[in-house]
Amino acid sequence: DELPDREAVLLADEQQKWLKDRDMKAAGGEARAPSLRSVEYTAGLADLTRERAYELAGRYEELMQAEK
Repeated sequence: DELPDREAVLLADEQQKWLKDRDMKAAGGEARAPSLRSVEYTAGLADLTRERAYELAGRYEELMQAEK
């Protein structure tokens, strides 16, 4: 199943905004040692992406239930 065109465009726009927000949040870490900054940034990206994946999966499940 595909999203209607309007909803697909809105979701793509939302995703682009989320990506920028995710990158800002991940970069906002306060590692004391410079060598830990990249590790902290990468861990932040992973955590935020995991949360987003679960959010999108939940929304997809709701859409599928609404179609039944």
